[in-house]
Amino acid sequence: MQQHPSHYPLHARVLGSSYVSRVQEVSPGVWFNAYVPMKDVTIKYGVTTIDNLCSDLLNWRTLYLAGRMHKPLRIIKDDARVRLTQQVNLTSAVRAALLTLPSSFPQEDLFSRIASISYAGDPRMLLPAENRGKVGNIVRKQGPQFKELYHGSFPRARAALLRKLPDGLVQRVKANFRGRGLEAELEKDESAYWTRVASDEEVLRRVLDEGELSLPSLVFPDTDYSLSLPPFYAFSPSLKGIVSAGLGKSIRYSSAKIGKWWSGS
Repeated sequence: MQQHPSHYPLHARVLGSSYVSRVQEVSPGVWFNAYVPMKDVTIKYGVTTIDNLCSDLLNWRTLYLAGRMHKPLRIIKDDARVRLTQQVNLTSAVRAALLTLPSSFPQEDLFSRIASISYAGDPRMLLPAENRGKVGNIVRKQGPQFKELYHGSFPRARAALLRKLPDGLVQRVKANFRGRGLEAELEKDESAYWTRVASDEEVLRRVLDEGELSLPSLVFPDTDYSLSLPPFYAFSPSLKGIVSAGLGKSIRYSSAKIGKWWSGS
């Protein structure tokens, strides 16, 4: 009010900032100034407290502020607390959207679902007060901005999955990234380390599909597929089968396997 008195209506200026603060505290905790001329455009903006904003970003008390921050926006003045709680807000939006989507869907459907979260239950969507195609318009016009906004949430989700893999595979993931200067980050902030690892789009392919420290190497350690003899334990189940079942049954079992392989081929 001190900086921009003309933005506030006359009665608000007469009653003072304490009056504005009391009105602002009424849920959802925002005071709006409408029809404000600024640099050749007319804007509407809301005033809230950092505590109220962070609370809604973390807890979705009303989704009034958190929902608006599900969409692309430009940060004019950064704040560390808001930046941290906004990351939680974006991750929550991704999780909530995924729970309502089928197992396979295009990326645009995910962004549309996220953008629609804050409009669910909004009475204005039932009245001629909002464009029914608003969500679709938002996503179509800001597709690249949505990708940029939620890019960080996807590595964090992948990082959580990576960290929950069996320990044998987790150790191989770490070995794949050894020598890249991430060891210090692992000791300092394990979450940041796994987010960095998960942000590498090739990591899952390397770990799950190929390389001497990959998932196949757990099953068949001679992962360069050369003709050198693999360690004994790669063949030990088959050798133990001959001992435990006998030669006759082992031949019968192997013949059945070969028959299935041939049919499948």
